[in-house]
Amino acid sequence: MNLNSLFLKYYYLQSIIKNIFMMLKNNKLIHKKKKKKYIKKIKILFYKNFKKNNLKILKIFLNKFNKENNELNNNEKYEELNNNKFKKEDNGKELNNNKFKKEDNGKDLNNNKFKKEDNGKDLNNINNEKDLFMKIGKVRFFVFAGREKNLEILHKYVNLAIMKDIIDEYHIFDFSRNIDDHNFLKNEFIRFNEKYENRIFLHNFNENEEKLKTNIIEKTNWNPFYKYVYNNSNDNDIIIKCDDDILFIDIYSLKNAIEDRFKDRDSFLHHSNCMNNGVCAYFQKDCFIKIKDILNIYPLGGILGILFEKPEIAHAIHCNFIENLLNDINNLNKYIIKDEFINSRISINFIILNGSDAKYLNEVGIHDEYEISSFIPEKLLRANKIKGDFITSHLSYNSQESFILTKSKIVENYNKIADIYINFNKPKIINLYNEFKINNLLFHKENDLFIVKNWLNNNLFYIKNEKLDKYIYVDFEKDELELSNINKTLFSINKINNKINTYEIKLGVFYLTTYNIKGKLRNEKLLYKCIRDDSLREIIIDEIDINNPCFIKFKKNDLYLIANKENLLETTKDKNNNIFFSKWIFENKFNSNEHENCNKYIKVKRFIKNNKFYYQNIENNEIFTNYYLGWGYENILEKS
Repeated sequence: MNLNSLFLKYYYLQSIIKNIFMMLKNNKLIHKKKKKKYIKKIKILFYKNFKKNNLKILKIFLNKFNKENNELNNNEKYEELNNNKFKKEDNGKELNNNKFKKEDNGKDLNNNKFKKEDNGKDLNNINNEKDLFMKIGKVRFFVFAGREKNLEILHKYVNLAIMKDIIDEYHIFDFSRNIDDHNFLKNEFIRFNEKYENRIFLHNFNENEEKLKTNIIEKTNWNPFYKYVYNNSNDNDIIIKCDDDILFIDIYSLKNAIEDRFKDRDSFLHHSNCMNNGVCAYFQKDCFIKIKDILNIYPLGGILGILFEKPEIAHAIHCNFIENLLNDINNLNKYIIKDEFINSRISINFIILNGSDAKYLNEVGIHDEYEISSFIPEKLLRANKIKGDFITSHLSYNSQESFILTKSKIVENYNKIADIYINFNKPKIINLYNEFKINNLLFHKENDLFIVKNWLNNNLFYIKNEKLDKYIYVDFEKDELELSNINKTLFSINKINNKINTYEIKLGVFYLTTYNIKGKLRNEKLLYKCIRDDSLREIIIDEIDINNPCFIKFKKNDLYLIANKENLLETTKDKNNNIFFSKWIFENKFNSNEHENCNKYIKVKRFIKNNKFYYQNIENNEIFTNYYLGWGYENILEKS
């Protein structure tokens, strides 16, 4: 019986080999009377070393061990080993393969579930077997705090998670914006710490207090959190970051999500299946039949989308979710979706990271959402993952607050749901866990080049002034419109339904309007105005034809886009004034001879400048950028 090669091949666990060799030495032949005792000892050894994640590996070994032992003992039949039931050595308690205990910290992992693969392959979907033998370190739960009214609900779930030993530590990062909330955080820290001594931490309290005294409103720099995680995380730790307006957490599914996160070293961040999250809503569309068609548009670049444009849709999602859970908490199962891998930005309302990735977080700051969910994963060529059977609910974005918080008792009802959920002695939620799988890269890399599918479409146009023969161009570093006879920028031009000759011109998520043809094109305040007022982005263009120059008219202001003799863009009411150059030609990249076949693959190389990725087509040297805070072109790295 070649136990040595068998163990080396599958486990690399020298301590177990040593123990078995000692038994073999003491029992040169395994007699019938000692058979059961010997098998039982091996089971216990594997139970202690493999624990929760390795039932399939254990089954492989035990089956092979039985076969070889049968041959050694003149084909004596051993009792069939059932993969689902193991007996403890002393007390005879049944250890169901869905229920294992952590050896050191006693955490209950009752929700650990695995599905057999249809093709019968054993763990071929695991990227690295060694990860399975590593032990999860500290599970740390961080909240960006905090608004008192929201935290009163969120803390009910946090308390349950600590009480059930699902998380080891709770860290409150003080990013409060008024002194009342600031003082509330201190009181909550004291309350929690009295109950869970040495497991509760309050950060950034004194620093934030100094800022609050100045009464200066500025964009929040989230770096204190990321720097702390960078300096205080071990590779086996689990990092959970939660917004303070997460008003529902399926804590019993969080346990499974943590295990799934630890196994998955391929994805960069895991995001909960979150109500009122723009990207999640796209994948939840089948859960909301009445608004399915409205949700069936992926947010451009992973930001904004229909929930930002129409807060009433977000309100409808909340009302549906609340009504179902108040009727029966088991209705939570209606919102389970399959795991989804994404390669775009996502609003990071509730994310889970591996401690081994903390090394990338030191410089993350004001634009943390872009850096965490877009820039770093793109740099590492790693996708993000939405955990479909782990459900949370996010209250509101800034653009939604005036609508959501005034239309019904949303917060009050979430408080009722929390009480219902928390008061269970045992979870009644039946979680349909997704099978663990590894994401495939969505492109092919050859040396330093990426071979990608041509992402151009028939809505992309260059805009050229007829008289000057110069193109409208945006330098992504200057962030301003200019005219150039060398450089040119592709704009997305989309017809507005039910309005004659009415279009919108966009670059990324930003609209071309009378207010940003001069100065910064990427104007966030203007963007939100355009979302609330459709007329700001409406442009009248005669039927677009590459052979017929036409006027560009901003409908609301009744102004025409023109170029003056200094090659600057302006607007005027007099489109026929001879001192202006007011007609424009639209060149469709999709239909040009250079790109007759839009489905062909192209080679691009990339470089980084000022925290942005640029992709250069090596055939014609054209340079594009992926999304940067709402900039650029979508799907540059697509599946090849």
